[in-house]
Amino acid sequence: MRSIVFLLAALACAPVTGSYAAGMAAASAASVNFGRDSAALDAADAAVIARQAEALRDDPDIVVTLRGYADDMSSAAYGLAVGQKRLEAVRMALRSAGISPRRIRTEIHPGELADGATCTDDDCGQHWRRVDMFLGN
Repeated sequence: MRSIVFLLAALACAPVTGSYAAGMAAASAASVNFGRDSAALDAADAAVIARQAEALRDDPDIVVTLRGYADDMSSAAYGLAVGQKRLEAVRMALRSAGISPRRIRTEIHPGELADGATCTDDDCGQHWRRVDMFLGN
């Protein structure tokens, strides 16, 4: 019995590879990008959210974590406020697609660059103006 438990534990930790893994990765994480000072969703965003909602409907045991980011091109308070509005826009789109609020978690993160630099142009800031969606348990 013990060897079966060890075998199952090893299989559970084994990496998933191939096209199945690529499909799972694509379905389990997605991003919605926003314009500067905006929380508006466009048609491309709606399609991304619809795919995530479909995956959630297909598996009632998973939840989605929405992680909102904001660029650091304005005050921290403003960045957090607009990031929260972006999170709310994505959350409401998921709710409109029939996803229960109990299955939607949210997190807000201020814009931070790994090397401590700040964004000084729109291209840099665009990276941070997003909401990432992660499917999992």
